[in-house]
Amino acid sequence: MTKEELLKEKGKLQSYQIGLGVLGTVLGWYYANKTGGRFFRYVGFGFMGGVALGSVGYFMISPKLVNIQVELNKIENGSN
Repeated sequence: MTKEELLKEKGKLQSYQIGLGVLGTVLGWYYANKTGGRFFRYVGFGFMGGVALGSVGYFMISPKLVNIQVELNKIENGSN
């Protein structure tokens, strides 16, 4: 793969990872609203939702990001 393709793939994977965290936060707020929460309930469930789905993204996507970064480093250093 070329450097541009690797950077594009890296950006796409980072967007997925961020999206999962945001989705978890919004779902946490939805649950807090559904259960009649107040301010700290929104904060807590928003945080926990972001952590729950964000950690899934972290453990599933980060190994791919590391592999892409290794390939980018090889291209920048000129080695195979």
